[in-house]
Amino acid sequence: MNLGGDFSTANVGFAGGVLPATAFTRSGGIVNVTGKLTNTGDSMTLNAGTGTWNLGTNGTIIGGTVNVTGTQHLTSGAGTLDGVTVICATATETLDVLAGGTLTVLNDLTVNGTLTMATNTILNFSAASGVNQHLKTTSTALVTLGGSGGGNEARLRQTTSSHTVTFDANVTVKATNTSNTIGYVSGGFSGTWANAGTFTTPAGGSLTLETGSTFSNNTAGAVWETTGGTFTLNPSTTWSNIGTIRIVTAGVLNLGGNVTTANIGLVTRTHDINNIPQGTINLTGNINNVGATFTMDQNVNGSWFFGNFATITGGTIETLNGSGFTQNGAFTFDGVTISTGSLVLLTGSGSYGLTVKNGLTINGTVMIGNAAGTFYAFLSASGSQTIGGTGDILFGGNAASALTTTASGQTLTLGPSLLIHGKSGTIGTGGSTFAFQGPLKADVSGGTLRVGQGSNTLSIACTISTAGATQAINGGTMFIAPSAGGTPTWTNTGIVTVGTGQAPWSSPPLPGRAAGRSTSQTALVASAAQARWTRPARSR
Repeated sequence: MNLGGDFSTANVGFAGGVLPATAFTRSGGIVNVTGKLTNTGDSMTLNAGTGTWNLGTNGTIIGGTVNVTGTQHLTSGAGTLDGVTVICATATETLDVLAGGTLTVLNDLTVNGTLTMATNTILNFSAASGVNQHLKTTSTALVTLGGSGGGNEARLRQTTSSHTVTFDANVTVKATNTSNTIGYVSGGFSGTWANAGTFTTPAGGSLTLETGSTFSNNTAGAVWETTGGTFTLNPSTTWSNIGTIRIVTAGVLNLGGNVTTANIGLVTRTHDINNIPQGTINLTGNINNVGATFTMDQNVNGSWFFGNFATITGGTIETLNGSGFTQNGAFTFDGVTISTGSLVLLTGSGSYGLTVKNGLTINGTVMIGNAAGTFYAFLSASGSQTIGGTGDILFGGNAASALTTTASGQTLTLGPSLLIHGKSGTIGTGGSTFAFQGPLKADVSGGTLRVGQGSNTLSIACTISTAGATQAINGGTMFIAPSAGGTPTWTNTGIVTVGTGQAPWSSPPLPGRAAGRSTSQTALVASAAQARWTRPARSR
Protein backbone atom coordinates (compact mmCIF):
# COMPACT_ATOMS: atom_id res chain seq x y z
CA MET A 1 0.00 0.00 0.00
CA ASN A 2 1.34 3.45 -0.95
CA LEU A 3 0.21 6.36 1.21
CA GLY A 4 0.82 9.60 -0.70
CA GLY A 5 -0.42 13.15 -0.29
CA ASP A 6 -0.54 15.11 2.97
CA PHE A 7 -2.16 13.46 5.95
CA SER A 8 -1.92 13.16 9.74
CA THR A 9 -1.64 10.28 12.15
CA ALA A 10 -5.28 10.80 13.11
CA ASN A 11 -6.28 10.71 9.43
CA VAL A 12 -4.80 7.24 9.13
CA GLY A 13 -6.81 6.12 12.13
CA PHE A 14 -4.23 6.04 14.91
CA ALA A 15 -5.87 6.64 18.29
CA GLY A 16 -3.70 6.94 21.39
CA GLY A 17 -0.77 5.90 19.25
CA VAL A 18 -2.39 2.63 18.17
CA LEU A 19 -3.96 1.77 14.82
CA PRO A 20 -6.97 -0.41 15.69
CA ALA A 21 -8.12 -3.31 13.55
CA THR A 22 -11.35 -1.47 12.88
CA ALA A 23 -9.37 1.23 11.05
CA PHE A 24 -6.65 -0.86 9.39
CA THR A 25 -6.33 -4.56 8.55
CA ARG A 26 -3.35 -6.33 7.06
CA SER A 27 -2.67 -9.92 6.02
CA GLY A 28 0.81 -9.28 4.59
CA GLY A 29 3.01 -6.80 2.71
CA ILE A 30 4.22 -3.39 3.87
CA VAL A 31 3.01 0.19 3.85
CA ASN A 32 5.01 2.68 1.74
CA VAL A 33 4.72 6.27 2.90
CA THR A 34 5.28 8.37 -0.20
CA GLY A 35 3.61 11.54 1.04
CA LYS A 36 3.83 13.78 4.11
CA LEU A 37 2.64 12.24 7.39
CA THR A 38 2.25 14.82 10.17
CA ASN A 39 2.76 13.26 13.61
CA THR A 40 3.58 16.42 15.59
CA GLY A 41 2.56 16.08 19.22
CA ASP A 42 1.28 12.57 18.59
CA SER A 43 2.59 9.00 18.38
CA MET A 44 2.20 5.97 16.18
CA THR A 45 2.99 2.35 17.00
CA LEU A 46 4.15 -0.21 14.48
CA ASN A 47 3.20 -3.69 15.62
CA ALA A 48 2.10 -7.03 14.23
CA GLY A 49 -1.15 -5.43 13.12
CA THR A 50 0.43 -2.62 11.13
CA GLY A 51 3.51 -4.52 9.97
CA THR A 52 6.67 -2.77 8.78
CA TRP A 53 6.30 0.70 7.27
CA ASN A 54 8.74 2.08 4.72
CA LEU A 55 9.55 5.66 3.78
CA GLY A 56 9.63 5.69 -0.01
CA THR A 57 10.58 8.49 -2.38
CA ASN A 58 9.39 11.79 -0.87
CA GLY A 59 7.97 9.91 2.10
CA THR A 60 8.20 12.09 5.23
CA ILE A 61 7.18 11.79 8.87
CA ILE A 62 7.02 15.10 10.72
CA GLY A 63 7.40 15.25 14.49
CA GLY A 64 6.08 13.08 17.26
CA THR A 65 7.10 9.56 18.25
CA VAL A 66 7.21 6.31 16.31
CA ASN A 67 7.16 3.20 18.52
CA VAL A 68 8.50 0.09 16.78
CA THR A 69 7.36 -3.15 18.43
CA GLY A 70 6.45 -6.75 17.67
CA THR A 71 9.57 -7.53 15.59
CA GLN A 72 8.54 -4.86 13.06
CA HIS A 73 10.70 -2.14 11.49
CA LEU A 74 10.55 1.43 10.27
CA THR A 75 12.59 1.45 7.06
CA SER A 76 13.71 4.03 4.53
CA GLY A 77 14.44 3.67 0.86
CA ALA A 78 14.47 7.41 0.15
CA GLY A 79 12.57 9.05 3.00
CA THR A 80 12.79 11.86 5.56
CA LEU A 81 12.35 12.14 9.32
CA ASP A 82 11.73 15.70 10.49
CA GLY A 83 12.13 16.17 14.25
CA VAL A 84 11.05 12.61 15.02
CA THR A 85 11.67 10.31 18.00
CA VAL A 86 11.96 6.61 17.11
CA ILE A 87 11.66 4.14 20.00
CA CYS A 88 12.64 0.56 19.24
CA ALA A 89 11.40 -1.80 21.94
CA THR A 90 14.18 -4.43 21.58
CA ALA A 91 17.16 -5.19 19.37
CA THR A 92 14.87 -7.02 16.93
CA GLU A 93 12.86 -3.86 16.23
CA THR A 94 14.92 -1.28 14.36
CA LEU A 95 14.99 1.86 12.25
CA ASP A 96 16.64 0.72 8.99
CA VAL A 97 18.14 2.41 5.95
CA LEU A 98 17.69 -0.21 3.24
CA ALA A 99 20.50 -1.30 0.91
CA GLY A 100 20.96 1.33 -1.79
CA GLY A 101 18.70 3.70 0.14
CA THR A 102 18.85 7.06 1.90
CA LEU A 103 17.36 8.64 4.99
CA THR A 104 17.34 12.41 5.36
CA VAL A 105 17.16 13.99 8.81
CA LEU A 106 15.63 17.44 9.27
CA ASN A 107 15.96 19.12 12.66
CA ASP A 108 16.98 16.62 15.39
CA LEU A 109 16.58 12.86 15.37
CA THR A 110 16.07 10.99 18.64
CA VAL A 111 16.65 7.23 18.61
CA ASN A 112 16.07 4.93 21.56
CA GLY A 113 17.31 1.64 20.22
CA THR A 114 19.05 0.72 16.95
CA LEU A 115 19.40 2.46 13.60
CA THR A 116 20.95 0.16 11.00
CA MET A 117 22.53 1.21 7.73
CA ALA A 118 22.98 -1.49 5.12
CA THR A 119 25.49 -1.52 2.28
CA ASN A 120 25.46 1.46 -0.13
CA THR A 121 23.40 3.75 2.10
CA ILE A 122 23.42 7.44 3.02
CA LEU A 123 22.22 9.17 6.16
CA ASN A 124 21.78 12.85 5.22
CA PHE A 125 21.78 15.55 7.87
CA SER A 126 20.09 18.57 6.31
CA ALA A 127 20.08 22.01 7.95
CA ALA A 128 20.90 25.63 7.30
CA SER A 129 24.36 27.04 7.89
CA GLY A 130 25.04 27.72 11.57
CA VAL A 131 22.52 25.15 12.83
CA ASN A 132 23.61 22.44 15.30
CA GLN A 133 21.69 19.28 14.46
CA HIS A 134 21.63 16.47 17.03
CA LEU A 135 21.39 12.71 16.85
CA LYS A 136 20.31 12.06 20.40
CA THR A 137 18.71 9.59 22.76
CA THR A 138 16.81 9.56 26.03
CA SER A 139 18.20 6.10 26.86
CA THR A 140 20.83 4.60 24.51
CA ALA A 141 21.18 4.60 20.74
CA LEU A 142 23.23 2.36 18.46
CA VAL A 143 23.90 3.30 14.84
CA THR A 144 25.37 0.32 12.96
CA LEU A 145 27.19 0.95 9.67
CA GLY A 146 27.31 -1.98 7.25
CA GLY A 147 29.07 -0.52 4.21
CA SER A 148 31.05 -2.96 2.09
CA GLY A 149 33.37 -0.81 -0.05
CA GLY A 150 33.72 -0.55 -3.80
CA GLY A 151 31.19 2.28 -3.89
CA ASN A 152 28.93 0.47 -1.43
CA GLU A 153 29.89 2.41 1.68
CA ALA A 154 27.52 3.39 4.46
CA ARG A 155 27.90 7.19 4.59
CA LEU A 156 26.89 9.95 6.97
CA ARG A 157 27.03 13.34 5.30
CA GLN A 158 25.71 16.90 5.48
CA THR A 159 23.40 18.34 2.83
CA THR A 160 21.87 21.77 2.15
CA SER A 161 24.84 23.53 3.79
CA SER A 162 27.88 23.07 6.01
CA HIS A 163 26.72 23.13 9.62
CA THR A 164 27.28 21.15 12.84
CA VAL A 165 26.06 17.64 13.61
CA THR A 166 26.39 16.49 17.23
CA PHE A 167 26.18 12.88 18.41
CA ASP A 168 24.94 13.20 21.97
CA ALA A 169 26.04 11.21 25.02
CA ASN A 170 24.98 7.53 24.98
CA VAL A 171 24.89 7.48 21.17
CA THR A 172 27.23 4.84 19.72
CA VAL A 173 28.20 4.74 16.03
CA LYS A 174 29.52 1.25 15.29
CA ALA A 175 31.15 0.35 11.96
CA THR A 176 30.52 -3.37 11.63
CA ASN A 177 31.66 -3.86 8.04
CA THR A 178 34.59 -2.95 5.84
CA SER A 179 33.86 0.54 4.49
CA ASN A 180 32.02 3.36 6.26
CA THR A 181 32.48 7.13 6.25
CA ILE A 182 31.44 10.24 8.16
CA GLY A 183 31.93 13.66 6.61
CA TYR A 184 32.31 15.15 3.18
CA VAL A 185 31.49 12.94 0.21
CA SER A 186 30.39 13.83 -3.30
CA GLY A 187 27.08 15.63 -3.21
CA GLY A 188 27.54 16.75 0.39
CA PHE A 189 29.17 19.53 2.41
CA SER A 190 32.17 19.48 4.75
CA GLY A 191 30.86 20.89 8.02
CA THR A 192 31.62 20.05 11.65
CA TRP A 193 30.98 16.72 13.38
CA ALA A 194 30.99 16.77 17.18
CA ASN A 195 30.94 13.58 19.23
CA ALA A 196 29.81 13.32 22.84
CA GLY A 197 29.17 9.58 22.54
CA THR A 198 31.26 6.77 21.03
CA PHE A 199 32.56 5.97 17.54
CA THR A 200 33.83 2.38 17.45
CA THR A 201 35.18 -0.17 14.98
CA PRO A 202 35.14 -3.84 16.05
CA ALA A 203 37.10 -6.58 14.26
CA GLY A 204 36.24 -6.54 10.56
CA GLY A 205 34.92 -2.99 10.74
CA SER A 206 36.34 0.20 9.25
CA LEU A 207 35.36 3.84 9.78
CA THR A 208 36.84 6.86 8.01
CA LEU A 209 36.34 10.46 9.10
CA GLU A 210 36.51 12.15 5.74
CA THR A 211 38.78 14.77 4.20
CA GLY A 212 37.67 18.38 4.39
CA SER A 213 35.53 18.15 7.53
CA THR A 214 36.15 19.13 11.15
CA PHE A 215 35.77 16.51 13.88
CA SER A 216 35.88 16.61 17.65
CA ASN A 217 35.50 14.44 20.70
CA ASN A 218 33.94 17.38 22.46
CA THR A 219 33.26 16.13 26.01
CA ALA A 220 35.36 14.34 28.61
CA GLY A 221 33.24 11.22 28.15
CA ALA A 222 33.49 11.13 24.34
CA VAL A 223 35.32 8.18 22.78
CA TRP A 224 36.83 7.29 19.42
CA GLU A 225 38.00 3.71 19.54
CA THR A 226 38.93 0.61 17.63
CA THR A 227 38.44 -2.79 19.21
CA GLY A 228 39.98 -4.80 16.40
CA GLY A 229 38.99 -2.86 13.28
CA THR A 230 40.40 0.22 11.55
CA PHE A 231 39.65 3.81 12.54
CA THR A 232 40.96 6.50 10.17
CA LEU A 233 41.11 10.29 10.24
CA ASN A 234 41.77 11.19 6.62
CA PRO A 235 44.23 13.88 5.45
CA SER A 236 42.95 17.46 5.33
CA THR A 237 40.59 16.94 8.23
CA THR A 238 40.91 19.19 11.26
CA TRP A 239 40.26 17.51 14.58
CA SER A 240 40.50 17.75 18.34
CA ASN A 241 39.99 15.44 21.31
CA ILE A 242 39.09 16.33 24.88
CA GLY A 243 37.75 12.83 25.49
CA THR A 244 39.61 9.57 24.80
CA ILE A 245 41.04 7.94 21.70
CA ARG A 246 41.77 4.31 22.43
CA ILE A 247 42.88 1.05 20.90
CA VAL A 248 41.61 -2.19 22.39
CA THR A 249 43.29 -5.49 21.34
CA ALA A 250 44.38 -5.57 17.69
CA GLY A 251 42.87 -2.38 16.30
CA VAL A 252 44.51 0.03 13.85
CA LEU A 253 44.30 3.79 14.38
CA ASN A 254 45.30 6.08 11.48
CA LEU A 255 45.64 9.67 12.68
CA GLY A 256 45.67 11.97 9.66
CA GLY A 257 44.53 15.53 9.28
CA ASN A 258 45.74 18.64 11.06
CA VAL A 259 45.95 18.91 14.84
CA THR A 260 47.88 20.65 17.59
CA THR A 261 49.61 18.61 20.25
CA ALA A 262 47.24 19.94 22.90
CA ASN A 263 44.23 18.87 20.81
CA ILE A 264 45.43 15.28 20.44
CA GLY A 265 44.36 14.73 24.03
CA LEU A 266 44.41 11.33 25.70
CA VAL A 267 45.37 8.37 23.50
CA THR A 268 45.48 4.95 25.19
CA ARG A 269 46.10 1.31 24.28
CA THR A 270 45.35 -1.88 26.12
CA HIS A 271 48.35 -4.07 27.02
CA ASP A 272 48.80 -7.83 26.91
CA ILE A 273 49.93 -9.97 29.86
CA ASN A 274 53.54 -8.98 29.10
CA ASN A 275 52.61 -5.29 29.20
CA ILE A 276 53.11 -4.95 25.43
CA PRO A 277 50.79 -2.33 23.90
CA GLN A 278 48.21 -3.86 21.58
CA GLY A 279 47.17 -2.62 18.17
CA THR A 280 48.85 -0.06 15.91
CA ILE A 281 48.92 3.74 15.75
CA ASN A 282 49.90 5.32 12.43
CA LEU A 283 50.43 9.08 12.31
CA THR A 284 49.69 10.20 8.75
CA GLY A 285 48.77 13.85 9.35
CA ASN A 286 50.33 17.09 10.53
CA ILE A 287 51.00 17.96 14.17
CA ASN A 288 51.62 21.55 15.19
CA ASN A 289 53.94 20.94 18.15
CA VAL A 290 55.32 24.48 18.49
CA GLY A 291 56.07 25.23 22.15
CA ALA A 292 54.84 21.79 23.20
CA THR A 293 56.11 18.27 23.92
CA PHE A 294 54.74 15.34 21.95
CA THR A 295 55.04 12.21 24.11
CA MET A 296 54.89 8.50 23.40
CA ASP A 297 54.82 6.30 26.51
CA GLN A 298 55.05 2.52 26.37
CA ASN A 299 52.79 2.31 29.42
CA VAL A 300 50.04 4.49 27.93
CA ASN A 301 49.97 4.82 24.13
CA GLY A 302 53.03 2.76 23.14
CA SER A 303 55.21 3.30 20.08
CA TRP A 304 53.79 5.09 17.04
CA PHE A 305 54.43 4.60 13.34
CA PHE A 306 54.96 7.72 11.22
CA GLY A 307 54.58 7.89 7.49
CA ASN A 308 52.46 8.81 4.49
CA PHE A 309 54.07 12.28 4.49
CA ALA A 310 53.21 13.14 8.09
CA THR A 311 54.82 16.28 9.53
CA ILE A 312 55.64 17.39 13.06
CA THR A 313 56.41 21.10 13.34
CA GLY A 314 58.36 22.56 16.24
CA GLY A 315 58.61 21.61 19.88
CA THR A 316 60.04 18.49 21.49
CA ILE A 317 59.47 14.79 20.87
CA GLU A 318 59.97 12.36 23.74
CA THR A 319 59.61 8.59 23.98
CA LEU A 320 59.26 7.08 27.44
CA ASN A 321 59.58 3.64 29.05
CA GLY A 322 60.93 1.86 25.98
CA SER A 323 58.56 3.32 23.41
CA GLY A 324 59.85 4.49 20.04
CA PHE A 325 58.98 6.63 17.07
CA THR A 326 59.13 4.29 14.07
CA GLN A 327 59.09 5.24 10.40
CA ASN A 328 56.51 3.54 8.19
CA GLY A 329 56.80 5.78 5.14
CA ALA A 330 58.09 9.26 4.33
CA PHE A 331 57.67 11.95 7.00
CA THR A 332 59.08 15.34 8.03
CA PHE A 333 60.43 17.04 11.16
CA ASP A 334 60.33 20.82 10.88
CA GLY A 335 62.38 22.56 13.59
CA VAL A 336 62.05 19.68 16.06
CA THR A 337 64.03 18.65 19.16
CA ILE A 338 64.35 14.97 20.12
CA SER A 339 64.67 14.76 23.89
CA THR A 340 67.39 12.95 25.84
CA GLY A 341 66.84 9.20 25.92
CA SER A 342 64.24 9.27 23.13
CA LEU A 343 64.39 7.00 20.09
CA VAL A 344 63.47 7.62 16.45
CA LEU A 345 63.72 4.48 14.31
CA LEU A 346 64.00 4.89 10.55
CA THR A 347 63.49 1.16 10.18
CA GLY A 348 59.89 0.72 9.11
CA SER A 349 59.85 -0.08 5.41
CA GLY A 350 61.74 0.11 2.17
CA SER A 351 63.58 3.23 1.08
CA TYR A 352 61.53 5.84 2.92
CA GLY A 353 62.81 8.03 5.69
CA LEU A 354 62.88 11.32 7.50
CA THR A 355 63.15 14.75 5.87
CA VAL A 356 64.45 17.53 8.14
CA LYS A 357 63.58 21.20 7.68
CA ASN A 358 64.78 24.23 9.64
CA GLY A 359 67.21 22.26 11.77
CA LEU A 360 66.99 19.25 14.04
CA THR A 361 68.30 18.90 17.60
CA ILE A 362 69.02 15.28 18.50
CA ASN A 363 69.55 14.72 22.20
CA GLY A 364 68.38 11.13 21.89
CA THR A 365 69.03 8.63 19.06
CA VAL A 366 68.03 8.54 15.41
CA MET A 367 68.71 5.12 13.87
CA ILE A 368 68.94 4.87 10.08
CA GLY A 369 68.03 1.36 8.96
CA ASN A 370 67.75 -1.58 11.33
CA ALA A 371 70.70 -3.38 12.93
CA ALA A 372 70.11 -6.59 10.98
CA GLY A 373 70.31 -4.71 7.68
CA THR A 374 66.97 -5.97 6.37
CA PHE A 375 65.69 -2.39 5.95
CA TYR A 376 67.36 0.79 4.77
CA ALA A 377 66.23 4.39 5.08
CA PHE A 378 67.28 7.99 4.51
CA LEU A 379 67.78 10.96 6.79
CA SER A 380 67.61 13.91 4.38
CA ALA A 381 68.12 17.61 5.06
CA SER A 382 65.95 19.94 2.98
CA GLY A 383 67.73 23.27 2.71
CA SER A 384 70.97 24.43 4.33
CA GLN A 385 70.77 23.88 8.10
CA THR A 386 72.33 22.35 11.21
CA ILE A 387 71.60 19.00 12.77
CA GLY A 388 73.00 19.20 16.28
CA GLY A 389 72.39 18.14 19.84
CA THR A 390 74.12 15.86 22.34
CA GLY A 391 72.75 12.55 21.05
CA ASP A 392 73.65 10.36 18.08
CA ILE A 393 72.79 9.31 14.56
CA LEU A 394 73.26 5.54 14.37
CA PHE A 395 73.60 3.65 11.09
CA GLY A 396 72.24 0.11 10.98
CA GLY A 397 73.48 -2.78 8.88
CA ASN A 398 72.29 -1.89 5.38
CA ALA A 399 74.80 -0.12 3.14
CA ALA A 400 71.98 1.58 1.20
CA SER A 401 71.05 3.75 4.20
CA ALA A 402 72.14 7.36 3.84
CA LEU A 403 72.50 10.76 5.47
CA THR A 404 71.91 13.16 2.58
CA THR A 405 70.57 16.49 1.42
CA THR A 406 67.48 16.64 -0.77
CA ALA A 407 69.27 18.60 -3.50
CA SER A 408 72.72 19.78 -4.50
CA GLY A 409 74.05 23.18 -3.46
CA GLN A 410 73.02 22.82 0.20
CA THR A 411 75.17 22.93 3.32
CA LEU A 412 74.51 20.48 6.13
CA THR A 413 76.35 21.18 9.37
CA LEU A 414 76.63 18.35 11.90
CA GLY A 415 77.06 19.85 15.36
CA PRO A 416 80.10 19.43 17.65
CA SER A 417 78.38 17.28 20.29
CA LEU A 418 76.46 15.04 17.88
CA LEU A 419 77.94 11.55 17.40
CA ILE A 420 77.53 10.02 13.94
CA HIS A 421 78.41 6.34 13.93
CA GLY A 422 77.30 2.81 13.25
CA LYS A 423 77.84 -0.05 10.85
CA SER A 424 77.01 0.70 7.20
CA GLY A 425 75.72 3.53 5.06
CA THR A 426 76.64 6.60 3.03
CA ILE A 427 77.02 10.23 4.00
CA GLY A 428 76.94 12.80 1.22
CA THR A 429 75.08 14.28 -1.75
CA GLY A 430 76.64 15.39 -4.99
CA GLY A 431 77.16 19.15 -5.11
CA SER A 432 76.44 19.77 -1.43
CA THR A 433 78.67 20.67 1.52
CA PHE A 434 78.82 18.54 4.67
CA ALA A 435 80.49 20.18 7.65
CA PHE A 436 81.30 17.70 10.42
CA GLN A 437 82.02 19.46 13.70
CA GLY A 438 81.75 16.44 15.99
CA PRO A 439 82.79 12.77 16.16
CA LEU A 440 82.26 10.50 13.17
CA LYS A 441 82.96 6.81 13.81
CA ALA A 442 82.73 3.53 11.95
CA ASP A 443 82.50 1.47 15.10
CA VAL A 444 80.70 -1.78 14.25
CA SER A 445 82.62 -4.83 13.07
CA GLY A 446 82.00 -5.93 9.50
CA GLY A 447 80.43 -2.65 8.40
CA THR A 448 81.47 0.22 6.15
CA LEU A 449 80.62 3.91 6.39
CA ARG A 450 81.25 5.84 3.19
CA VAL A 451 81.83 9.58 3.53
CA GLY A 452 81.50 11.53 0.30
CA GLN A 453 79.35 10.84 -2.72
CA GLY A 454 79.83 12.45 -6.07
CA SER A 455 81.40 15.93 -6.11
CA ASN A 456 80.86 16.87 -2.47
CA THR A 457 82.65 19.42 -0.37
CA LEU A 458 83.54 17.84 2.97
CA SER A 459 84.71 20.00 5.84
CA ILE A 460 85.88 17.81 8.69
CA ALA A 461 86.65 19.46 12.02
CA CYS A 462 86.18 16.43 14.17
CA THR A 463 87.64 13.17 15.33
CA ILE A 464 86.99 10.33 12.88
CA SER A 465 87.64 6.91 14.33
CA THR A 466 87.09 3.38 13.09
CA ALA A 467 87.65 2.09 16.59
CA GLY A 468 85.25 4.08 18.74
CA ALA A 469 85.87 6.92 21.14
CA THR A 470 88.41 4.89 23.13
CA GLN A 471 90.06 3.45 20.06
CA ALA A 472 88.72 -0.04 20.80
CA ILE A 473 89.33 -2.43 17.93
CA ASN A 474 85.79 -3.02 16.73
CA GLY A 475 86.58 -3.96 13.17
CA GLY A 476 84.74 -1.14 11.41
CA THR A 477 85.80 0.33 8.05
CA MET A 478 85.41 3.87 6.77
CA PHE A 479 85.81 5.03 3.17
CA ILE A 480 86.54 8.73 2.67
CA ALA A 481 85.36 9.76 -0.79
CA PRO A 482 84.77 6.39 -2.43
CA SER A 483 85.95 6.27 -5.99
CA ALA A 484 82.50 5.43 -7.34
CA GLY A 485 80.64 8.64 -8.09
CA GLY A 486 83.52 11.10 -8.25
CA THR A 487 86.06 12.76 -6.01
CA PRO A 488 84.91 15.35 -3.48
CA THR A 489 86.77 18.43 -2.33
CA TRP A 490 87.52 18.30 1.37
CA THR A 491 89.54 19.70 4.24
CA ASN A 492 90.34 18.45 7.72
CA THR A 493 91.15 20.54 10.79
CA GLY A 494 90.73 17.75 13.30
CA ILE A 495 92.26 14.33 13.95
CA VAL A 496 91.56 11.24 11.88
CA THR A 497 92.41 8.02 13.73
CA VAL A 498 92.62 4.49 12.39
CA GLY A 499 92.49 1.93 15.19
CA THR A 500 95.23 -0.65 15.58
CA GLY A 501 94.46 -3.73 13.58
CA GLN A 502 91.83 -2.00 11.47
CA ALA A 503 91.45 -2.42 7.75
CA PRO A 504 93.27 0.33 5.82
CA TRP A 505 91.46 3.54 5.07
CA SER A 506 90.38 3.91 1.48
CA SER A 507 90.32 7.18 -0.41
CA PRO A 508 91.60 8.73 -3.62
CA PRO A 509 95.12 10.14 -3.38
CA LEU A 510 95.36 13.15 -1.11
CA PRO A 511 97.72 16.11 -1.40
CA GLY A 512 101.10 15.01 -0.05
CA ARG A 513 100.11 11.36 -0.04
CA ALA A 514 100.96 9.03 -2.88
CA ALA A 515 98.53 6.37 -3.90
CA GLY A 516 99.30 2.94 -2.53
CA ARG A 517 101.31 4.18 0.51
CA SER A 518 100.87 2.42 3.82
CA THR A 519 98.55 3.82 6.43
CA SER A 520 101.28 4.76 8.88
CA GLN A 521 101.12 8.12 10.60
CA THR A 522 103.84 9.51 8.31
CA ALA A 523 102.00 8.50 5.16
CA LEU A 524 98.72 9.93 6.45
CA VAL A 525 100.05 13.46 6.91
CA ALA A 526 98.49 15.36 4.04
CA SER A 527 99.26 19.01 4.69
CA ALA A 528 99.37 21.51 7.52
CA ALA A 529 95.94 22.73 6.52
CA GLN A 530 94.58 19.25 6.96
CA ALA A 531 95.93 18.93 10.51
CA ARG A 532 96.79 15.48 11.85
CA TRP A 533 96.10 11.94 10.81
CA THR A 534 97.12 9.36 13.41
CA ARG A 535 97.23 5.65 13.89
CA PRO A 536 97.66 4.37 17.47
CA ALA A 537 100.81 2.43 18.19
CA ARG A 538 100.44 -1.31 18.06
CA SER A 539 100.38 -3.06 21.40
CA ARG A 540 103.33 -5.31 22.16
